[in-house]
Amino acid sequence: MWTLISFCCKAIWGIGNISGDSVASRDKIISYGAVDLLVKLLNRTIDESIVKQGLWALSNLCRGKPLPTFSKIYKAIEPLVNAIKTQTDMDTIADAAWALSYISGRILFF
Repeated sequence: MWTLISFCCKAIWGIGNISGDSVASRDKIISYGAVDLLVKLLNRTIDESIVKQGLWALSNLCRGKPLPTFSKIYKAIEPLVNAIKTQTDMDTIADAAWALSYISGRILFF
């Protein structure tokens, strides 16, 4: 049986997976308001699985060449920074850090 949390995670995974497929897909998903919806969701949830999946999806929405227009993704900065400050899962922190590096137009080398 699916719970609301598992359904949300699957939907978020779909957004992240499709947006990571190509720049055209990413831009189309951004144009439908996915960044704003993910930011709202991340600001309202405490569920770790939704946070993890949401940050990964945001990371995919922020990457690619050419980079997405800053005005369409800047709202992602706040939840990404908050994740770096508060999350303990290293994969989640890494996704947030990568997303911030994409937004800034720089590549992080570890």
